[in-house]
Amino acid sequence: MFHLFRRLTQWKLAQLAAIWSLKHALKYRRNASVLVEAFASVFQIAFHMGFSNDIAWMQERSLEIIADNVDRINIDYMKSVVQYYTALLMCQTIRSTKQLSIEFGRVVLKITDTLQFKTSEWHIIPILAELLMSHRRISDAVSMLWDFQALTDRYQDTSAKAWYYSIAMDIMLDTSCCIETYKECESFFLKNCEALGYQRDAYAVTRLYADLWLWCARNGAWETADTWMNKLQEVFVLTPHDSMINVHTALRVLE
Repeated sequence: MFHLFRRLTQWKLAQLAAIWSLKHALKYRRNASVLVEAFASVFQIAFHMGFSNDIAWMQERSLEIIADNVDRINIDYMKSVVQYYTALLMCQTIRSTKQLSIEFGRVVLKITDTLQFKTSEWHIIPILAELLMSHRRISDAVSMLWDFQALTDRYQDTSAKAWYYSIAMDIMLDTSCCIETYKECESFFLKNCEALGYQRDAYAVTRLYADLWLWCARNGAWETADTWMNKLQEVFVLTPHDSMINVHTALRVLE
């Protein structure tokens, strides 16, 4: 029910579903994967609804509870752990404990790479890149992006590729460190424009459009900038309780 209400952006109902599922999981503790996923759901909704600071104690206590309730480790359990650490990363970022957020991000990427399974979402990558850049760890951000490129080559996922080029543009716009040139990012779009139009991950596409538009605006290529802005306006929507990723994309446009 939590996942259904979240997809429908009915956040209050999603919050109730997450709390109910966690109470049930804590009461019976029959399945470690369910328990981990229940904590992840609560932390996800706390991040979106803005009350993660109020349950900081739960985030710390959950680590102990999960460690005490591991019955067996399989692929389903590890996928739940990825969701859990991703949710913790978001909450810790809101609390400005950025160094801890970075470590949680590294755990997620390590599990993903070691088990060689594709995460359902790539949203942790741009957030981790922003955290590293905010700590002036540019070389770490670049190294992470190179590792991510290896993952995109392995899975041949268009959404992941879009994130790769978007983050390369992010790093170039914020630090002047060029990993992929504007022309290379533009070429990626031109070769994959049809596939990108059918992507469910609108965040990746909107970030790519915003970055390409901002590069053109900074360099005085106004006609091309208008083209990217028109494409951005077709797909970009900012809503209450929106993703941190979408908020950062909006900041690009605000500039």
